[in-house]
Amino acid sequence: MQDVAANSSNEDDLLVCKGTTGECRVICFSPDHSVTVAEMDQPSIRRVVDTWQEESVELSQQYAFVQVFENKGNRIRWEGQKKKPTDK
Repeated sequence: MQDVAANSSNEDDLLVCKGTTGECRVICFSPDHSVTVAEMDQPSIRRVVDTWQEESVELSQQYAFVQVFENKGNRIRWEGQKKKPTDK
């Protein structure tokens, strides 16, 4: 599917794509940015999950959809991103 600007749409036989705007928030789990949730102790994980919940509740007051995910750098790739020759 092609990228679509805000307030426009692109329709084909199977999918409908409509442009929109939104917001992105970043939560750092630890001062050590190499740490993942799986490597954290239980109290630290609880704080992260509580923060996810608080942010989701707040954002859902303004947006119909809220997505929470752990960004793992190059392991996360959106459909529209082009793969670099150095990516694995």
